[in-house]
Amino acid sequence: MLKRELAHFTLAGLVGYAADAGVLLLANPLIGPYFGRLASFVAAVFVTWIINRSLTFRNRRKYSSLYQEFAAYFITALAGGCASIGLYSLLIFNFKVSNLGLMAFVAAGSLAGMAINFLLSKHVVFKPHG
Repeated sequence: MLKRELAHFTLAGLVGYAADAGVLLLANPLIGPYFGRLASFVAAVFVTWIINRSLTFRNRRKYSSLYQEFAAYFITALAGGCASIGLYSLLIFNFKVSNLGLMAFVAAGSLAGMAINFLLSKHVVFKPHG
């Protein structure tokens, strides 16, 4: 079961990364790499929540409301997001930024936050009843 969950969570992360990088590339020229990353992070959280609730943790429902579940998911994603956005910001600050660099920095940050987000999703947001 853990292997399946990790595989599905990784798939959600890859799709979330695509949403994250895509929104960042669109937002960067308008609002810059820092605010663009905040917008892209929110998009990635929403995309991964949809996939994780539908696939990774589909048999685990703790909340009676989608709003409650998303709020819990978003709040726990902030822990991984701090690692992700922190590393991304450090890289942006220290290195020349290109579109390819932005995508690489998002990937590095995403990997930094992935383990935190998996554990919080599994044991807090989608914790089995009982």
